Formats: sequence, C-alpha cells, structure tokens
Amino acid sequence: MINSEKVKDERTVLVVIGARSGTSALAGTLGLLGGTLPKRLMGARSSNEKGHFEPVVIADIHDSLLAGAGSAWDDWRPFPPGWYDTATCPEYADRLQAAFTEDYDDFQLAVLKEPRMARLLPLWWRLLGQVGARAVPVFIYRDPMEVAQSLAARDASTLQHGLLYWLRNQLDAEFDTRGMRRSFVLFDELLEDWRKMAARIETEAGIRFPRLDAAGAEVDAFLEPRLRHQRRLVPAAAGADVLTDWTEAVFAGFNALRADSADPAAMRALDRIRAAFNRHARSRVLDDAAPLEAGLILS
Repeated sequence: MINSEKVKDERTVLVVIGARSGTSALAGTLGLLGGTLPKRLMGARSSNEKGHFEPVVIADIHDSLLAGAGSAWDDWRPFPPGWYDTATCPEYADRLQAAFTEDYDDFQLAVLKEPRMARLLPLWWRLLGQVGARAVPVFIYRDPMEVAQSLAARDASTLQHGLLYWLRNQLDAEFDTRGMRRSFVLFDELLEDWRKMAARIETEAGIRFPRLDAAGAEVDAFLEPRLRHQRRLVPAAAGADVLTDWTEAVFAGFNALRADSADPAAMRALDRIRAAFNRHARSRVLDDAAPLEAGLILS
C-alpha cells in the first residue's frame, strides 16, 4: 500500500529516460494524467507531430554543456567523468537549476523529459535533491533496430551509429539509476495498454496520477498507432556481429528489469557489456562505419 499522506506531501519528478524510443509519447501521456510539464516547451516538428514535451531552455543548456565537454547528444563515447570536477560544472549546475525552477515553479508531480539527460544523470540527481524533489526514473525503451531506423530516417545517420547511440544511453542511464525507485516501460506496452502501464508506474514510483480516471479519452486520442513510424520486420540473427549481440543482450536485460527493476542477474549482464563497450570506445577513434572486432564479444 502507498502511504497517501506521504504521496500528498512529497514533490516527485518523473524523469523520462530513453533514446528515440517513445519518450515524447510517454511524457505527453504522463502530462495528460496530471503530471506538470515545463512551461517553456520545445515545439512540434515533422518528425514529432504532437510535440516533444521537453523544456527547450534546458535542452539548449545541455547542448552547450556537452559541446564544452567535447561531446554531443549522439556521442557514443563515455561522458568524461573528470568534467564533474571542473570549474565549469557548478556554473552549468546553477543554470540548469534556475531553468528547472522557472519551468516547474509549482508542482507536486512533475514530468521531466530531455533525452540528453541520459548522459548527465549524476548532475541531475544532485540538482533535484537541492530543490527538494524526489527523482523517479521512468525508462521507455524499444527494439534497438527501430531506434536506429528512426534516427537514419530523420538524420541520414548510419544504422551502426544509431545502435551505438542507443547502447550508450541505455547502459549509462541504467547504471546511474541503480538503488532508486524506477520503472521500465516497453514502447509497445505504452501503445497497447497504457492504463496497465500507468498503474504499474504508480506502484513502482509510489505516486498517484491526479487525472488517471478523467483523462482516458484524451490519452486514447493522443496515442495514435499511426505515429509509430518504424517497425523491425526481420528478427536479429544471433552471432551476426558484436554490435547486434550487444544490443540484443541489452534489450533482453531491460525486459528483465521491467519485471524486476533490481534484477541482479540482469544488472550483472549489463555491467559486462558496458565494460566491454567502454573499452572499445576508449581504444579507437569514433568511426560509425567500421565494424566492431570479433574479439570484443563477451565470454
């Protein structure tokens, strides 16, 4: 049972995490269910017709931060850990906290979705604690090849680059949310039975959606199946290449975490892949076209 008094008094931020995996659909749904969305929203685009539901000012700050650290939103190398010890870190922390406060000046249950956050979660956990809010990560994930296809259609990037981007976001964000109350949502689950998904998030996050009963028709109209633009038609062949094996294993790990967000076997498997992936990223110049060596496969 959820302590209703505790839920009433506690400010909670549902942090939507994902890599081109339906984060906008999930954030929009959580907003319709009563979560507070940011005041300054990024506008809709042709690749995202119903809107992104993310704070445009915070996204711009993230872009500046990543560029200054020698990175970018789609960089699949590890974010440089030494950046957190630089003089630049507190400056960006202050800017992000000010932007968050302006976008969410009064809330009980907020929805924060900004995909670049997946690379900067240690900073955000500190910031949200400083504003007196409890952070609950809510992952949304989908078949990694569908993510790569979506990015290729939007940005003309290679499928390999899309898979590498997906791996980096999934692996680092999962690692940086351990020990927290968290929830994992499969994109298909959101489209097929959002009510069951919402009830599970309530239980796992320890919250109540203010408009769960009232917003049914709005959410049904919002989650149009036609907005799903990519679908993998051919299953992956086991052993086809290292990258395929890694992405399939991470997808399986997230499926296990959806059933139990603290599954120790799943987290150990993800740790092995993350360690191998980091070794690969440190040992070579970024090259989206070069195949990953067979020797990098996990034993």
